[in-house]
Amino acid sequence: MIKTGILCSSDAWGGLEINILNLAKWLTERGHQISIFCRDGSTISNKAKEAGVTTHHYVCKGKHFKFGAARRLARLLDKAQIPTLLIGHYEHFYIGIMSKRYSQQPLKAVYLQQMQMKHRKRDLYHRYFYKRLDAWIVPLDLLKKQLLQNTGIAEQKVHVIPLTIEVGRFADAMKHREESRKAFKIPPNAFVAGIIGRIDKEKGQEYLIKAVEILEHQDLHIYGLCIGAETVGGEKGHLRYLEKMAVERHLMDLIHFRPFVDDAPKAFAALDVFVMASRSEPFGMVTVEAMASGLPVIGTDAGGTTELLDYGKAGILIPPENEQAMAEALKKIYHDHQLREQLIEIGRKRAKENYSHTTQCTKIEALFEHL
Repeated sequence: MIKTGILCSSDAWGGLEINILNLAKWLTERGHQISIFCRDGSTISNKAKEAGVTTHHYVCKGKHFKFGAARRLARLLDKAQIPTLLIGHYEHFYIGIMSKRYSQQPLKAVYLQQMQMKHRKRDLYHRYFYKRLDAWIVPLDLLKKQLLQNTGIAEQKVHVIPLTIEVGRFADAMKHREESRKAFKIPPNAFVAGIIGRIDKEKGQEYLIKAVEILEHQDLHIYGLCIGAETVGGEKGHLRYLEKMAVERHLMDLIHFRPFVDDAPKAFAALDVFVMASRSEPFGMVTVEAMASGLPVIGTDAGGTTELLDYGKAGILIPPENEQAMAEALKKIYHDHQLREQLIEIGRKRAKENYSHTTQCTKIEALFEHL
């Protein structure tokens, strides 16, 4: 049995926090003792309690030289007799590692990376912390290569364990297409390309709008559906900017914006093709969810999307920020039914074999048992 604390003192509620909560829930369901250290009243705290996952109230602000915060965390871990700490957010990486110094037990610390490591961190300060880390988890081989290039961490400490989903939850998504289209007010016979995720400049919704316009001028009517909430604390007014763009291009009948929904399979059910348009996504859980839902995927050839789509075997890869390439890919999927079915079959198989939550849990269990 694993007894682990997960550090995620974040007030945000996005993909990172959702992945942490899911992992805690799945491991708890498998009989392990998992606790999330987070702020009482935060979204992850409330949802953890709903899911039956233990929480401990813990708040920390800032990254570096927070000795008091590290001491408080160590005391909480010691009191609960938790011997392993999984650090779920790089914001808390240094505090998590420092807590080992103050713990009265031989505390093990593991970091779960979900973002890209783009900058070199080989100075003495970073080497000090990386040396004291017991294990570093990355979700893709691409991110492992990037990590080893930019840090001095020992390769034997780095473990590739993919982020995953409950594949079965998405398997029957397309059976609910009719009710989903009604809920999102999309014509039942429309061909719909969609982006599901935060409304944010980095996510590339504007290129879907431009691609729809290109195809409209070719008398190919494709609807664009963007589902998600505007990024909190990000560039203000981006949703308004996108809406204005659609109006100015006379596309308001074809471009639709809908708020975030908890029922992800319902969102995918409304689509004919999923578009991952981000400039560079470190992983992109929605890409895996789209494949599991039975959708062909168009994704930018950047970041983790390239590996998720098996370098173009499980989806169509296009350059980032390129509406012309996106339009050509949409046209290809619209006209080529054989290609569409082929991508659906390959994507479903890939999601099931590589990104099922049982795979992640089994690998996490094996790693923690041998720390």
